[in-house]
Amino acid sequence: MFNDVYTVFNDERAAMRMIGVLLLSVLLLAGCGDGEDTSSTPERHTEREWATDMADCLTDKGWNVTAGSDGSLSAETPTEQYEQYESDREDCSAELGYDQPLPVRTAEEAEAYFDALLEAADCVRDLGYTVADPPSRQYAVEQIQQPVIDLGWDPYDAVRPLSEETIEEVFTACPEPV
Repeated sequence: MFNDVYTVFNDERAAMRMIGVLLLSVLLLAGCGDGEDTSSTPERHTEREWATDMADCLTDKGWNVTAGSDGSLSAETPTEQYEQYESDREDCSAELGYDQPLPVRTAEEAEAYFDALLEAADCVRDLGYTVADPPSRQYAVEQIQQPVIDLGWDPYDAVRPLSEETIEEVFTACPEPV
């Protein structure tokens, strides 16, 4: 065995390759860390939080952007600068972590989220607004467990076409579930 090792290291280039492989192995193992998971799972945010974060980031990049109380964004972008705006918007999304897919909700989480939406709908109704009937529980829970949720129903739809002040009042009284 020692003769084989001696023979391999007798050639200077082979020795340098072996040292390189050993160093690379050490570096790769050091990069593995202490077993802690350094990746982060994206957090769920309300549409209002998303809009505020995005508006702040885009404003810092020089755009005139306003976050609506309902989670919408309003931006003034000249047509000739639209591509730059979209690029900055993508950059902000990445910087803020909004470009990462959220984990799919479990059945229990979907049930709880749907219950929170139903509570929000009751709250909006209590304020005097007409809220459309929600989808069936089974359909809603199935949809909420999808990577992209499309219930075809939103408890806040009745107030979205109203004034910003009214929207703010409703979203303050009836917070958006996360």
